[in-house]
Amino acid sequence: SLTVSGACGIVVLTDTVTISSVGMDEMGMRWTLSPNPTEGFLNVQGELMPDAYRITDLAGRTLADGPWPTGNRLDLRGLAAGTYIVELQRGIRTERTSVVKF
Repeated sequence: SLTVSGACGIVVLTDTVTISSVGMDEMGMRWTLSPNPTEGFLNVQGELMPDAYRITDLAGRTLADGPWPTGNRLDLRGLAAGTYIVELQRGIRTERTSVVKF
């Protein structure tokens, strides 16, 4: 039960809330990306593979995205040297990791 009190102790809101974890450690949904830094290919390992991926620059611009490729690796050879955010998605769960390309 959650109770929010206002000025002079007057109860403003009382409600029942449920808090649940949405962490990536649930159901084997954690991925390992290697090598990092990388020259080109980024291998992804995990019990369950992602459904989709997205690669963004540090300004948030999407550079590549799509359904998860066969072979369980991402090809970063077309990207310039720099730091990127790799977002892996499975269902409603998302994990983001920074990756350095040299």
